[in-house]
Amino acid sequence: MYAIAPIHQEWFKALQQGEQHEEVNFWTPYPEETNALKKGEPVYFLLEGGEAQIAGHGVFERYEQMTLYAAWDRFGAANGVGSFREFKDRMSQSGVRGELGCVILRTPEFWGPQEFVSLNKYGVTLEASARPVFTFKGQPPWLLKRKRVVRTTQKRKRSAPTEATPIELTPFTLVDGPMADREARRSQQEDIPSEFEERLRSAYRRSCCITGETCLAALKATHIQPYVNPDSDHVQNGLLLRADLHALFAAGLITITHQHRVRTNIRLPESYQQFQYARIKLPAEKAYWPSQEALAFHQKEIFGK
Repeated sequence: MYAIAPIHQEWFKALQQGEQHEEVNFWTPYPEETNALKKGEPVYFLLEGGEAQIAGHGVFERYEQMTLYAAWDRFGAANGVGSFREFKDRMSQSGVRGELGCVILRTPEFWGPQEFVSLNKYGVTLEASARPVFTFKGQPPWLLKRKRVVRTTQKRKRSAPTEATPIELTPFTLVDGPMADREARRSQQEDIPSEFEERLRSAYRRSCCITGETCLAALKATHIQPYVNPDSDHVQNGLLLRADLHALFAAGLITITHQHRVRTNIRLPESYQQFQYARIKLPAEKAYWPSQEALAFHQKEIFGK
């Protein structure tokens, strides 16, 4: 069984663009216990307004009823609002009196526009109702084709004569050293050791992790934490990017979040805003995935500075 929950654009954007939360509160002004849902079942987010599109999902944890103040104390910004005043105003606009219905979801994911799924394509319709969630039997139709592909791949792997040996690397840690200014960062990024570049080309299958560009002359190996010394040349401290995106990353105009999604500076033109919240293509070997520590450094110290 799975569920679809119609959500406000404001709630979605606040949680998509804000910090990550292990649990979020999908609140409803109409307290109505969701008896049909069981713990661990997926709940898909349906954006209200415009075309009916699924824009992410979470895992149902539990249902509670609580007052506005209790919900704020418990979840804070995980209510999909930036402040208590905004939360209170939203409740007032929704005509809330008394307690809220709280559908509590864990490990939520908020997709970028390129990953949205149109319900119309799969013939799924929802009746007009004040219900917080709609439940369906079986599996979501947009996942069935993907699962068949996975099963076929697994069969091929089982028939292979040998098993791949997992790759093990010493995890990357931030390199101590003086922070270069923006112009120096640009010049350092241009002087990238060829061995580092070759490792990244191999890890990312010779394609830009954002656009999929495969022309090698147009690709650049990019340090996540800017180059300090040879210890910086760790594959987990690198990304393979198209040259223009490489320059924007080095200049702090784009970054990659801990969820491996692109964030863009609002000053960039529309041609780059199309990548906002897109998920990057990760290496097949998890050992080569970008360091969470390095990504956090770039977001805090480089992006938007």
